[in-house]
Amino acid sequence: MPFLQEPRVLIADAARLRRSGVRVPTPEHPWSWAEFRQVTKELSGDGRYGVAWPLKEPVSATLNLSLSAGGRLFHRDADGKITVR
Repeated sequence: MPFLQEPRVLIADAARLRRSGVRVPTPEHPWSWAEFRQVTKELSGDGRYGVAWPLKEPVSATLNLSLSAGGRLFHRDADGKITVR
């Protein structure tokens, strides 16, 4: 996944990552998009989320970085409803 962005604040619960046994990303060895998806799935559940990404001011840069790396944020269901995931 793209490692460099222009976020206002980037927060990670490193203790939770370590307790879960997932590899903590570093600048030298960041997560791939596939690894990011897997980790967020593993850490989500019981009212907790593996990732929270507000879509306000940095949305343009975030969407462009995602799309340039094959990512998708908006998905259209068979009934035409759009979801963010």
